[in-house]
Amino acid sequence: MGQGEDRFYVCIYLEDGEPIGHRGGLNKEFPPKLKTKKEDFDDDSVPKVKRSGMDEICKQFIEVMMGYLEYVPIILQLAPLLSHQMVQRALTSFLEKNCNSCEREETRIIYELSLQRFAAIRRFEENMLAAASTSRTLPRLLTVGLVASLEYSLNLVMKEIAARYPERIFGEDRKLSVREVLQFQSIEEVRETVINDEIDKAQRDNFESQVDWILGKSKLDPIFDKYPDWPKIIELFERRNLFVHANGIVNEHYLKARAKYKFTSQKEPRLGDELHSGPKYYTASVHHVIHFGAMLLQVVWRKIAPDETKLSDKSIGDLGYELIARGQYKLAIRILEFAKELRNVSDDQRRRMNVVNLANAYKLSGDEKTSFRVLESLDWSAVSPEFKVSVAAIKGNVDDVVLLMKKIGVSGDFPSENYEQWPVFYGVRDDPKFVECFRSIFGVEYVPAARKQAGIAQVLAWAEEQDISPDEDESPKIVESNVKLQPPQGEE
Repeated sequence: MGQGEDRFYVCIYLEDGEPIGHRGGLNKEFPPKLKTKKEDFDDDSVPKVKRSGMDEICKQFIEVMMGYLEYVPIILQLAPLLSHQMVQRALTSFLEKNCNSCEREETRIIYELSLQRFAAIRRFEENMLAAASTSRTLPRLLTVGLVASLEYSLNLVMKEIAARYPERIFGEDRKLSVREVLQFQSIEEVRETVINDEIDKAQRDNFESQVDWILGKSKLDPIFDKYPDWPKIIELFERRNLFVHANGIVNEHYLKARAKYKFTSQKEPRLGDELHSGPKYYTASVHHVIHFGAMLLQVVWRKIAPDETKLSDKSIGDLGYELIARGQYKLAIRILEFAKELRNVSDDQRRRMNVVNLANAYKLSGDEKTSFRVLESLDWSAVSPEFKVSVAAIKGNVDDVVLLMKKIGVSGDFPSENYEQWPVFYGVRDDPKFVECFRSIFGVEYVPAARKQAGIAQVLAWAEEQDISPDEDESPKIVESNVKLQPPQGEE
């Protein structure tokens, strides 16, 4: 590598001394100000890349789902605690400033206040009750958002199908009167209006009908009886409807759907019961939505755009790898098992990449036996050293890994970052022989990436290092509010 080619630069932009964004590059030629508006990038110096519509839909779906998978659970945990703590701090400050006197003991402080402060204290109690209710309402709102995100992706798929195959949208029974036709300026406007009406009608149907519409217009067979978690997906949508329209209270419609689709749960709900969205249910729901959504997008994409197989292969393979990098091994296994069974994969290299990542996901999840069985499903004798070193690393054969590392050497096709970043090396990278071999080849110390390389894990690790979490010594401990004030006699 030539001088200067082994480094890059990151520019942090500041506003009032606080970081507001960043840009990266191979040189220090950064603009003086952060470009944030879309029009700032609409110039001839920026290459225009035309992407597939389905590729964009899949990227958008995955980006949104990664937020529900990682960031939203943190919000669910912290929001009720922080809101309660904020109210508790404000109450303590108010009491310190407005009390007549106080008695301080080791475990409590008793404040004396005049009755004219009663209304203010009761307001604090109301705020604490509102903060406590956050733990129930927030998961419901986020569950509703999760379902809406999947529905939005289905909306985009419908429009993509219509754009590619408008003739499939027109039903044989769709007729327009002469008066209706004369209201349009052109046949193209008539076609666009009819297509939009058909899509709007489909979107007003229930989730099952929307999926059925997409499969039908894509010339695909129904999947309801082939997808084992279909009842769980339907239950999620039915529960969403209860959250939106019935405050979570079980009604006759939900019970009928439960009987029809055979919902399963530890406790059978009865009419009038209240359903919730606890951490376990929410996490499972996110996994179901990602798995089902990714599968549906893939089968539709491959059917309506068979010339884009290479793009669709990359999309599902990258999703599996990204889930492994984020520590979501079980979900990665489901995605990569699906990818492994896909027909008409673009090339042998992509198929082998998926198999390697699947085997590694099993290994990292603790199922070494299945991991080895997945690897043994293919012959690795004639593959490149890069594949061989990955397979050896998953199997834990450090000696073989070291020999292959020396054979690969300093290669532009297999840079040092691969050994530091790729999850396939998690099982061998702590071995002294591996570390020493890396040092001898690249001339630098081995700096492994965190096992959870992406998402909120990095932010939380940094926050812990900086000790920026709330200081319990500076604020009252968060406990359940037990304030039960009654108005003074004569007051309402």
